[in-house]
Amino acid sequence: MKEKLMKYIEFMEKNIKADDYEIYISYDENQDTRFAQNSITQHIAGDQTSVFYKCMIDNKLGTYNSTQIDEENLLQVIKKAEEIANNNSPDLEYAPTIAKEDYLKRTLYFPSIENLDTAKMIEIIKKCIDKAESKKAKLSGILSKNICHSIYVTKNGFSDYEHTSKVEISMTMAAGHIETNVAYAHRDFNKMSIDNILSQIEVQFDALSKMENMDFEPIPVILRPQAVNQLFLMCMWYGLQRKSADQGLTPFADKLNTKCLGEKLNFRSSISDPDLPANHYCSDNVYKDIEWVSNGILKNLSTSRDWAYKKNLKPCTAYNVIIDGEGLTEIEMMKKVKRGLIVNNLWYIRLNDLKTLDFTGMTRDGVIYFENGQYKHAVNNFRFNEAFIDLSNRIIATGIPVQLDTTTKVPAMLIDNFNFVDKTSF
Repeated sequence: MKEKLMKYIEFMEKNIKADDYEIYISYDENQDTRFAQNSITQHIAGDQTSVFYKCMIDNKLGTYNSTQIDEENLLQVIKKAEEIANNNSPDLEYAPTIAKEDYLKRTLYFPSIENLDTAKMIEIIKKCIDKAESKKAKLSGILSKNICHSIYVTKNGFSDYEHTSKVEISMTMAAGHIETNVAYAHRDFNKMSIDNILSQIEVQFDALSKMENMDFEPIPVILRPQAVNQLFLMCMWYGLQRKSADQGLTPFADKLNTKCLGEKLNFRSSISDPDLPANHYCSDNVYKDIEWVSNGILKNLSTSRDWAYKKNLKPCTAYNVIIDGEGLTEIEMMKKVKRGLIVNNLWYIRLNDLKTLDFTGMTRDGVIYFENGQYKHAVNNFRFNEAFIDLSNRIIATGIPVQLDTTTKVPAMLIDNFNFVDKTSF
């Protein structure tokens, strides 16, 4: 497949007239099996090709993409993108494409993914449905696998071929007032334990059987890894941007290499973590190990290629998220406070104020009340308002980092006086 895709790249490069360009061509093999109400509802399997062409002519940008990559269509892709560029206004944020650069090759494809055929996918889903039926519950979700071959090249000499694999599952178990979800993804099917996933959703489901009403208040909270992932990804996406900080739009203006976050926050991206084999690049930069926050000290900010070019900086991207933990168990964290809540997940997280990184959102998939180190009962869902910097300074303890998907490994966090401001009905 690599040779076939490379021939298309070579064909395009012979016909390109632009001053600068990047080309991305991919071939994907996908299988998606959906299930709902304890039955398989849809199975989709097929291949898909795509081409993306971005060009610059006299600092004017043009892009075009297509799902057909025969030579006739590739000529049309080139023609359309270059017509757009010629008729466009100059791009004030133009930066030259990536140049040739050495990088560490990584294993992104695992043959175990080939073993996940349709029969095996059905077997896995049946096992999950059997678990739901044993709980007199309904199960809905999706099981997917993907194998991708892709090539990315630039006018300035960068070229990379990637062969990747991925398997992911997401499912929701519901009965009456109880509803909870789990999700998991990995590049290697051998690293996916359906038994562990089912154990997790069963524990979450059982913990919600006894429900009591509770009013909102600031209270210590243990955010389980899924909730940490949702909240911190949102905060990092909006807040840890170099351009916004330099323009004075976030709290991190002139804060690099200063301790402006909580002591217990350690966040990095790594190309060498065995659980998160990272891709080689994005259109902004080639990936390398990078520290973002170390014991509350802001080490780096995500820097787009155009801003790096303008400010004579090096571009960098949070291509995966690793938040280091102290290794405490949930029980150990529970014993550090008199009472509190355990939150399985968060959703509908929205930015209130970029200047202060103030967010709002809601709990989901179950909230559990604990007291004196003991689980007591489930409670209703809540809405919260939190400012990221203040929240980071209220981290009391952190757990064992858990790999959630192909780009995320984070621990549970015990946070003091989590600011709940309302109850929600869903």
